[in-house]
Amino acid sequence: MERPYRRVGLGLPLADPRQTLLLRAPARRAGRLDDCLARLSGPESPGPAELARRYGLSLRTLQRQFRRWLGVAPHQVRLRARNERAKALLADASLPLGRIADELGFCDEYHLRRTFRRVAGITPGSFRKSLLPALRKGS
Repeated sequence: MERPYRRVGLGLPLADPRQTLLLRAPARRAGRLDDCLARLSGPESPGPAELARRYGLSLRTLQRQFRRWLGVAPHQVRLRARNERAKALLADASLPLGRIADELGFCDEYHLRRTFRRVAGITPGSFRKSLLPALRKGS
């Protein structure tokens, strides 16, 4: 018979798997996943190693728990968040790619281009060109 919940931590049944990430004692650390995701997605996001230290976990434990509950590594969450901020900045045609790269914490625009293409499947320049007709209609 299939159970509708998972047993975690101290053997307590929890219906919501989001409550179990980063938790050794679920009752004490509720809401850690939301906090963790907010930190990784924020503009000044810490790296996964720093985040693991903050929560008192090893980096490998943090990675395993992210993969288990979200299906991706913490670094992927961070890259996706940076890409979303890059998309918003690319909407401003007057901002050069180098400045966008600096604002997002990339060491140069080459790394921004490479990461953006890997995550979004399109280069930042092509993405910006696809926005231009929409931006012209809005003006």
